[in-house]
Amino acid sequence: MIKTTKSLLALALLTACGTSNAETQSSTDTTETQDSYDVEQWDVLNPPFDLNSITIKTDETTWSSLDISADGKNMVFDMLGDIYLVSTDGGDAKPLTQDFAWNIHPTFSPDGTQIAFISDRGGISNVWVMDTNGENLRQITTEKKNLIHSPKWSPDGEYLVVTKGIMSSRSIPAGEIWMYHQSGGAGLKIKARNHGASDQQNIADPVFSHDGKYIYFTENTVPGSRFSYNRDPMEGIFAITRYDRETGEESRYISGTGGAVVPTPSPDGKYIAFIRRVKDRTALFLKDTQTGVETPLTLELERDMQEGFGSEG
Repeated sequence: MIKTTKSLLALALLTACGTSNAETQSSTDTTETQDSYDVEQWDVLNPPFDLNSITIKTDETTWSSLDISADGKNMVFDMLGDIYLVSTDGGDAKPLTQDFAWNIHPTFSPDGTQIAFISDRGGISNVWVMDTNGENLRQITTEKKNLIHSPKWSPDGEYLVVTKGIMSSRSIPAGEIWMYHQSGGAGLKIKARNHGASDQQNIADPVFSHDGKYIYFTENTVPGSRFSYNRDPMEGIFAITRYDRETGEESRYISGTGGAVVPTPSPDGKYIAFIRRVKDRTALFLKDTQTGVETPLTLELERDMQEGFGSEG
């Protein structure tokens, strides 16, 4: 493949510098021959290469997404593009996927019988659902162009809310919040991009409140529609917005110095966990939904990526 690519590049350079008619015709014939090749459709799960196996044994992972089952007995997490199930008491993790797809963002259904996750096994990132033993995979969203991430279940287990990353003039996907029924379908737009089709500012991390009345999400608050690399999280890049599903009203719910990302309501609705930058460290906070008091729990989290795109949450 490398040799072929280099040969085509050399032909293109020769033509650009002024080749003879015969040389130009030769280049054209080569292109036409390649265009007539019978190219099979790419299968993410079956790459046409010689394969080797490698065994990894570890008790550490970096930047993994995780979720805890409603009964508190199990944890599901992603690592290196596969999804694993492990008891919250510890022990060996059981792989639920072991394939060539990139499988991330697992989340338990409220009754604990299913796991929704993101996979590119169909060619692009979409929501898939499987039983908690890794069987009975089924595709929920069917995007062909946009990138789906960060699925979260509604309290009744009927719906999934996700981030849909949409690219405009740059390869930086600006997020919208969409909701899909667990049986599939076209979905319902909950939150559009703030600046229309040219927007590059992200919206991410949607999640239902414990009673389903609200949807919380992370929202870029930097002015303007274009992404900028020169941003200071201490001044506040992201904040958490609360969307009322009955009235459609939006309100800024958590913001301030160090920003606020990844809203995570407690099962009883008493708290919202979130992430904030504190000087050069990343902290886990709890917000009391009754008093509004925000309390830091730890400053020892892996570094957040607020300066980045946040396209995967």
